[in-house]
Amino acid sequence: MLDVQKTKLEQALRILMTLTDHVRFAVEFNGRVIGNSELVTAKAVRGGKGKRNLRYPMGTLSTYLAPYLDNLATEGVVEIPWGQFDYPHLSSSVTAACSKRFGKGMATTTTNKINNTIEVWLDPSVMESASKGQPDLFSGWGDEEG
Repeated sequence: MLDVQKTKLEQALRILMTLTDHVRFAVEFNGRVIGNSELVTAKAVRGGKGKRNLRYPMGTLSTYLAPYLDNLATEGVVEIPWGQFDYPHLSSSVTAACSKRFGKGMATTTTNKINNTIEVWLDPSVMESASKGQPDLFSGWGDEEG
């Protein structure tokens, strides 16, 4: 830090110190903490571990959805009960899992609030490619000569 920067920072800190009745702050400067508050680190703000707080443990929703999505690939329509999960998180996970597994726009979801289920319909073209044993939706792309 240049001398002029240190001087300006010291001036700013002196001004802040006069406002301690109205402003709470903490600054680490030259190895010491100045101010009337605790110095908060980024880890402390984010929950201590540096990770976001999850509503459900990692992998819980995908494990719950796996058998339903397996049935969807063969049957074309499936009802997924909300179970222990709240609707917005489950719905988001269903949409993401279908897009990842079958391709964007290949599955349509609706909500049945009477039965507390999410109904998923799979585009028939996806079912046909799965029944032929093709490894993925994009096999054969780029094979044309042109």
